[in-house]
Order: sequence, then structure tokens, then C-alpha cells
Amino acid sequence: MRTDITAILASTVTPQTAADLTERILSAILLPRETARLSRLQIIRWRDDAVRREFNGRNYTEIMRRYHISLPTLYRILRQRRRREKFS
Repeated sequence: MRTDITAILASTVTPQTAADLTERILSAILLPRETARLSRLQIIRWRDDAVRREFNGRNYTEIMRRYHISLPTLYRILRQRRRREKFS
């Protein structure tokens, strides 16, 4: 499947761009299936890590909207980061 998609795209764009687009297409298709196999705890950990990475101190409404979390949940996630940094 990967080779077929890359070959089709390579006729219109550079080979590197075709490979990049193929990876994006496949990840968009396969990611939901892989996510379905993850446990609830794994999904929450992934979400919390993403929130910590993306939070810059001012974008709390954007983060809350993107990850469908409440303000108390955002504060809890950020508090966990401070605890980890404190004990590291």
C-alpha cells in the first residue's frame, strides 16, 4: 500500500515529498485503529504529555478547546508537571 501511494504521488511531486505525504496519509488512516487498541490510561497520558508540551502560559483556552478538557483538568495536568520537575 505504501509503495503504491508513493508511486502515484511521485508522478506529480518530488520523491521526498511523495514519501512524506504517504506517511501523513497512512498515519491519518492507521492512527485511529491504533488508538482504539490503547487503554484509557495510555490515551490520557498521551493527552497530558501533549498539553504540557503545547502550553505556553497564555494559550489555556486553545488547549482546553483542542483537548476537550476543563480548566480544573488543565490545572491538574500542569500541577503534575511541576511535581515531576521538582522531584527530578
